[in-house]
Amino acid sequence: MCYNVLCDKYATRQMYGYCPSWALEWEYRKKGILDEIRHYAADIISLQVRKLINSFQNVLLVTIRGDFVCVCVCVCLIFMPSFVFKSRQHLL
Repeated sequence: MCYNVLCDKYATRQMYGYCPSWALEWEYRKKGILDEIRHYAADIISLQVRKLINSFQNVLLVTIRGDFVCVCVCVCLIFMPSFVFKSRQHLL
């Protein structure tokens, strides 16, 4: 599963005038993203989050069930089961 999460700086009524202001609020968008991640239960999750890396990393590590590893590459967070990470660690 892969997401490019819109930064708050760009989630404005000026940029998205057709979108209700409540739908641009970070807490609303974050809940929707986390609900979808839980629903699909993907083995590997990649989030391009730019300035929200720390926020998502902390939330997802608590939210995701099982033994997951979080790898930060540039502006992406990649979550995967620890056994996948250990078997592929030499590739990083």
